[in-house]
Amino acid sequence: MQDMPGGSGLCTPTLRFDSADFDSPAETFDRWRDMLAPVYDVARPSAGELIRFHAQLTAMHLGPALITYAVAAAQFCQRTSTTIARNQVDHIMAHTCLEGGYQGVTEGRRFQVSPGDVGIFGLSRTWDATCKPLLHLSLV
Repeated sequence: MQDMPGGSGLCTPTLRFDSADFDSPAETFDRWRDMLAPVYDVARPSAGELIRFHAQLTAMHLGPALITYAVAAAQFCQRTSTTIARNQVDHIMAHTCLEGGYQGVTEGRRFQVSPGDVGIFGLSRTWDATCKPLLHLSLV
């Protein structure tokens, strides 16, 4: 797994996730979905896509903020009113798309994020996104 860009060893990762640590792509996906559940729901991919599912994530907790660096296969993510009520996360997330991209809808408005873009999401709002294979840096 790649380290956070510019890592100087000053911050120790709070969490590391790597598909290589699991026995199968299905197990990788299930653990990935469980790990992301406080922020959003990830739809289970088709059987053909599941066979190729992979993901890596490094997270650093910096007191009031969390920085994540993620590489993952294509997926569909969403925050529904049920998700918001279940986990009561209402933070702001700045999502920098380094590779890949995604498109979706938030409260009836379409959006698209491409490499080099920064998406700002209010986690108290509903949204869904179809993501291409991705490389993202996020701040929550």
